[in-house]
Amino acid sequence: MVKAAEVAMEIDPKTTLFALKFLNSASKEKIMDAFDGLNEGMVDKIFDQRLFGGLKKIDDLFEKKIMRKKKYEEFRRVLIAYAEKYKPKEKSNQEE
Repeated sequence: MVKAAEVAMEIDPKTTLFALKFLNSASKEKIMDAFDGLNEGMVDKIFDQRLFGGLKKIDDLFEKKIMRKKKYEEFRRVLIAYAEKYKPKEKSNQEE
């Protein structure tokens, strides 16, 4: 059996938080529009997970059998790229 730790990689915690928040709160249509590779069945499984407190970590997509390993690895890269692009930018604390 493959453990999620084998497919894990380091990600900025703020990026991870944004990605999880997006998956746990966005509408079905918004998720499907953002990620072309997801089918309606996978999005339904993500929505079903919300009934149990939502996704706690990105690896839950694999560990909770929402996606198989190959699909998960591919989706994870796309999800992280999306989160990096759209996460809120940090405010600079420059003194005037």
